[in-house]
Amino acid sequence: MPKPTYFLPVAYSVAPSNTSLLQALNAWMLAEKSKGTVDELYRYWMLGAAETEGRPPRWSVIRDVLHWVD
Repeated sequence: MPKPTYFLPVAYSVAPSNTSLLQALNAWMLAEKSKGTVDELYRYWMLGAAETEGRPPRWSVIRDVLHWVD
C-alpha cells in the first residue's frame, strides 16, 4: 500500500431541480451503507485488506502482466 495515503472527499453533483435523482442516490447510499458494502469496499480498496480477508491480491500490471514481482 502506498504511503502516505491521501483521503479525498467524493461527491455526485445533482442539479437543484432534480430531486428524484438526489433521492435515488441517497436511498442507494443508505442501502449500501446498511448492508456493509461501503465499509467492505473501503477496507479492501483503501486499506489494502485483501490479504487479511482471504481474497487474492488486487490485479496489478507489474505483477500480472510484466511479472516483475511475485
